[in-house]
Order: sequence, then structure tokens, then C-alpha cells
Amino acid sequence: MGSNRNKKRREPGIWFPNRLLLDPVFIKLPSRAKALLFDLGLQYNGHNNGSFMISDEFMRENRGWSSKATLHRAKMDLLQAELIVETWKGGLGFGPSFYGFTWLAIDHSTKCPRISGVGHTYRPLK
Repeated sequence: MGSNRNKKRREPGIWFPNRLLLDPVFIKLPSRAKALLFDLGLQYNGHNNGSFMISDEFMRENRGWSSKATLHRAKMDLLQAELIVETWKGGLGFGPSFYGFTWLAIDHSTKCPRISGVGHTYRPLK
């Protein structure tokens, strides 16, 4: 009975490993890409990697991104650096695109069952 009281609840969010933060790929990223990476970390709850949204409207309303062009460049920077992967290609009639961190396993959740064709760890950290 007392053991439940001692268990700490973990807050949702992402832990960025030192290997990532010290990786030359990360270090060379522009500030906009690092900001987006941290904003995506706020969407992570421990079992939804691959279900992150980067839509203009979502990021403007929830994270304060005001420039569509800057957001697009940040997303392209992260995709090119292989720090995120597109897990679902959205578009007209298909809803938003979804993304996931490449250093974590992609979660195949019931919330976003459309995730398919993406391996577990896309870009393992060295």
C-alpha cells in the first residue's frame, strides 16, 4: 500500500541524450531547427514517437511560431540532418503529416494507426 506513495509520476516530455547534444550534426543546426526540435519534445509523452505534428496552424497556436517560412526551413533542416523522419505524409484529404525522432523507436499507436513503413531506430546515435 505504501509503495504507491513513493512512486514519482514522470512528466511528459523528452530527455535529449548527451550523444545527441554533442553530435556535430546537432551542433551545426541553425537555432530555428534546435527550437523546433525542443518544441517537438513537448509533444512526446513516452509512447507517441512518430505522431508529432508540425503544421503551421498547430505550431502557431501552441508554440508561437509566426513565420511559415521559418517553420518550414526548420523542419527541412531537421529532416536533412536525419534527426526527425516523416512517418505519415499528410495533405489535402489526408490530414496533417506526422513526424518522429530518429534516435528513438517509432511507436505504432492506436491514436495514429497510419504510421507504417518506418523502422525502429532510423539514425542511431554514435
